[in-house]
Amino acid sequence: MLQRKLSQNIDQELFPVRGTYAADEAPELFIGTVGVFRSRGDFYWEQVSPGMCIHIISSGTGVFEVEGKTYEVSGGSLFVFWADQYIRYWDFPDTPWRYTWISLPGRGNPWLFREAGLSRSRPHLKLTGVTAFFQEVEDIVQTFRRGEYTRLYPYYAALELVDMIGKHASGLARVPVEPLGERVKKMIDSSHLSVPTIQGLAEILQVDRTTLYKAFKADFGISVKEYIDASRLEKACRLLVSSDSSIKEIAFSCGYHDSRYFSRVFRDTFGCTPTAWRAGN
Repeated sequence: MLQRKLSQNIDQELFPVRGTYAADEAPELFIGTVGVFRSRGDFYWEQVSPGMCIHIISSGTGVFEVEGKTYEVSGGSLFVFWADQYIRYWDFPDTPWRYTWISLPGRGNPWLFREAGLSRSRPHLKLTGVTAFFQEVEDIVQTFRRGEYTRLYPYYAALELVDMIGKHASGLARVPVEPLGERVKKMIDSSHLSVPTIQGLAEILQVDRTTLYKAFKADFGISVKEYIDASRLEKACRLLVSSDSSIKEIAFSCGYHDSRYFSRVFRDTFGCTPTAWRAGN
C-alpha cells in the first residue's frame, strides 16, 4: 500500500475500536477507528486508501482529489474514501482543517450509502443543520474516547452515522412522510390473512386510538371502524365464493367471533344471508 505523508504539520488523536470481531462474525458495517485531526496549515497527504473512511470537516478549507476529480471542501461538509482509491488531499495555509475521520472496515453496504447520498461517484456532501450533526458526531467521538461501550456499539454507531448523514445531506430528495390516515388504510388493505383491529393498528403505529380515529376521518371522511367493517365484509364475500370453508370459519377469519352476529351484519349490509350469497355467486 502506497502511503506517503508529505506534511507532519498536524495534531491527531486516534481511538481504535476496543476489541475485535472474528472474520466470520464481523458485521458488514462497523466503526473501526475514530480520529480527531487538527492541521496547523499547509497539510498535504496522498495514499491508496485501505478501506472506507468518512472525513467530517468542522472548519477550514482545502482540496480533496480522487479519480480525476477535484473537490473544494470546507467546514460543514464531508468527503469519503473508498477502498483502493488513490487520493490526494490538502488544506490551505491560512484556513487549516479541523475534522473527525471515522473508518468503516466492514464489507460495507452500497445501498446504505446511496440512501445517504454517498457513492464512489459522489464522495463529497455539503451538510445542513451542522450544529446538531456535529454534536451527534461528537457523542460518537466521546464514546470511543472513553472506551466504555458494548461490542454492539461500533455496529450500531456506524448505522446511526450513515442515517445522520442522510438526514443532514444538503440537496437530497427527502422521502415525504406519509399521512397517518393513509398508512392506516394501507395496513388494513394489505392484511390479506386477517383484518387488523383498531387497537392493533394503534399499537403498531405507536399512536393513541383518538389520534388514529381523527387522522383517518380527516383523510377519508369515514371512521376507521367503518372502513375495517367494510373490509371484513369484503373479505367474507371473497371467501364465500372462493373457498369451501364453513360460515363459522369464514366469520372467524374475518374477525367475527360470533357467526350469528356475522350473519346478521352480513344480511343487514347486503340484504341476504352469507349462505344465500354463496349460492347466488
